[in-house]
Amino acid sequence: MSALSFLNKTHILTHLERAKRHLQNPDTDDKSSDFLLRWAEQEMMDRLADIKKDFPRAALISIAPSDNFIELLEQRCPHLDIFKDISPLDIERIPFDPETYDLVIDFFDIHKINDLPGWLVQIRHALKEDGVFMACYAGENTLFQLRQTLLAAEMNVMGGASPRILPFVSKQQMSSLLQRAGYTLPVVDSETVTVIYHDIYRLMNDIRHMGEANSMTERFKFFTPSRLFFEAATIYKQRFAEEDGRLPATFDISFIIGWAPSDTQQKPLRRGSGQVPLSSILE
Repeated sequence: MSALSFLNKTHILTHLERAKRHLQNPDTDDKSSDFLLRWAEQEMMDRLADIKKDFPRAALISIAPSDNFIELLEQRCPHLDIFKDISPLDIERIPFDPETYDLVIDFFDIHKINDLPGWLVQIRHALKEDGVFMACYAGENTLFQLRQTLLAAEMNVMGGASPRILPFVSKQQMSSLLQRAGYTLPVVDSETVTVIYHDIYRLMNDIRHMGEANSMTERFKFFTPSRLFFEAATIYKQRFAEEDGRLPATFDISFIIGWAPSDTQQKPLRRGSGQVPLSSILE
């Protein structure tokens, strides 16, 4: 969560372009690896429906938004700017003018940002007074089974561990970051999606097709031996397999809502200004 470059943006770009080619390839039978994005879009629309506010101008940052999601947003937001081709190399320098948008929505970029506090500040500056920032990202419990499995397998096979999965931000950390970045009324919640796989290889294949392969700068630079994955497959099955032998994979998807400051917003009462003693309520 510092400005240090723990992510290699060139690798992220390569992984995303490979995933996009996979989805766009007419000869590809399996195009279901974007299921998390489609599910998150519906969750985001449900949360947006709870906000009784007009959004004359909005911005969407998403790698591959569905046509249905764009259509639903355009019904709510008369002027919608879509940033779907923005490069990971440029994502931390958002080309927004100050106080431009009533709403900014971002999908699955937060866990790929090196300077997350600075990025959140940029988004806030792009919001008009009382504007809304909404986003979703991979939460702290995402793929905990795979993380534990790969760590154990590397210790067994290679005698040490390499960073393989991005460091995820907890809900408490995100709430603090939003407040530090100047947002008001921050809300951070999460939903758990459990996906069942036949084996670990299909899980890792889905991760690749999502564009979420390892982009850590501190990862091992040499070729990973195949015996590591054989060991990981065995450990995953031993520790987490269900009765029928299939493997659960947990995706902890967090959603955030933050507001640009406004004098019209509700504010907490000054400490000590209460008129009723707490003791009288507890009696």
